[in-house]
Amino acid sequence: MTLDEYIQSAQMGLTNQLFGPDVLRKQSYLESNDVFNKTYGRQVFSAMNNRTVFYNAVTKSPWGPTYGWRLRTARGGSSGPIREGENIPTIAKSTYTTIGSPPKVVGTSLGVTIQNIFLSGLEGGLGDVYAVEQAEKEKDHAKEINQQLLAGSYTRVASFDTSTFTVPSPTGLYFKKGDVIRYYDTSEDEEVAVDMEVQSSTATTIVVDTVTGTPVAGDILYAYSRAGITSIDDIASGYGTVVGSTNSHDAKMYPRCYDWTARTNSYQVGCRQDYNGGVARDFALKQVDDAIQACREAGGEPGLILSGYDQLFKAQRLLEAERRFMSYEKFQFGVGSERTYPGTEAGLTLASYMGLPWMADIDCPKSIDNNGVVQGSKIFVLDLNHLDIGIAMETQYMENRNIFVSSKLVVQGLLYTMLELRARRPDVMAVIGDLKA
Repeated sequence: MTLDEYIQSAQMGLTNQLFGPDVLRKQSYLESNDVFNKTYGRQVFSAMNNRTVFYNAVTKSPWGPTYGWRLRTARGGSSGPIREGENIPTIAKSTYTTIGSPPKVVGTSLGVTIQNIFLSGLEGGLGDVYAVEQAEKEKDHAKEINQQLLAGSYTRVASFDTSTFTVPSPTGLYFKKGDVIRYYDTSEDEEVAVDMEVQSSTATTIVVDTVTGTPVAGDILYAYSRAGITSIDDIASGYGTVVGSTNSHDAKMYPRCYDWTARTNSYQVGCRQDYNGGVARDFALKQVDDAIQACREAGGEPGLILSGYDQLFKAQRLLEAERRFMSYEKFQFGVGSERTYPGTEAGLTLASYMGLPWMADIDCPKSIDNNGVVQGSKIFVLDLNHLDIGIAMETQYMENRNIFVSSKLVVQGLLYTMLELRARRPDVMAVIGDLKA
C-alpha cells in the first residue's frame, strides 16, 4: 500500500467514526427533473399523407377568354355516294352542344396570435411559428385541391334524422359546404328532384338545409352541383349519363357536373361506365383492357390509368402470377403545353400497363355496394389530351396584420386558387367501379 492510499484509508475510517457509514445516503441529490427542460427542436414532421398525385399529373392550363366549349355530337348525315346524273346528298345540319363551368375558388386560412409568435421565439419554442404554420397550410391547400378533384360523386344513406344523413365512412367527406345534392329513392325507383344544400359534413354525416320526403337506408345521395371543383368522378358519373342506361350504376339519376345543353337520351356524352349493379366483384385485367379499347374506339388515346393502391397491387399480383411483369415508363411532366422532351432524364418512373402509366392516389374515390358497404377504389382510364385543370388565378397569398380590422391580436393569412377541372371529351375516358378492396 502506498503512502497516499494509507492516508485516504485513514481519512475514510475517521469519517465513519465521526458521522457513521450512512452519512452520504441521507443527502438529497440534484436530479435531472430539477434542472432539465425537455426540448423538441424546431423541425416539424408531418404525420399525414400530403401526396397529391392526381393534381400533379393533370396538365394546368391558363383559363382562356371563354366560359366553356362546344361539342359536335352528330354528323348530320350529309355524306354519301353520288351516282352519275343524280342529286348531291341532302344537306343536314350538324348537332352542337355547349358545355361550360365557371372557375371555382379553393381557400385555406391560417392565423397565429401575437403572444404565440413572441413565445415561440424563446428558447424551446418552435421558432418562427407563423412561417411554420404557413408552410404547413400550403401543403393543406394543395391536398384540399387534390381531394376535391377526386371526391366521390355519390354515397348511400345509412340513416336519416331531421336534416342529418348518416353515411358510410369516409364518404361524407365527398361533399363540402355549399354543394347541392339530391337523393334517389330506391324503393320508388325515382329521383327526388329537390335541391339540398350541404351545411356541414364529416366522414360519417352530411347536414343539409332542407329535405323533402323521408330518405331511408339504401337511398343514394349524389352531387347535383359543386361549390368547389368538379371531380373526375362527377364527370364520370354525371356528364350526360343516359338515364336508365344498363351501363350506368346509378340508373335514373340526373347528376350534373357542368352547365350543358344536351340533356337528352340522344347522345351519351359521359364516360364509359363499367359497374356491376352495386354488387362488389373481383378485379380482372380484362376490365382495364375493355376500358382502354372503348376509349380508343371512341377516338381517344388514353394517357393515364388512375386508381387507389389496392387496385394497383392487385394488377401487379395478377401479372406476376402469369409471369407478365409490369413494365416501367417515364411519365413526362410539364405545365400547360410545355413538357419535357421524350428521352430526356426528367419525369417520373412509374409502373405501366399496356404502355400506359398507372398511378395510385390515396384520395381515389371508392365504390359503395347495395348494402352500403364501402368497397375498393375505382379505376379511371383518362385521355390527358382532353383533360386539364383550367387556372383562372394561380395560388395567391394574402396577409392581414391590422388588429383593428380583425379586432384581435392575431396575424391572419389566406391562400386561394381559382380553377376548375375541364373534361372536354369525357366520352374518350372510362371508369371501372364496384370492385372489391
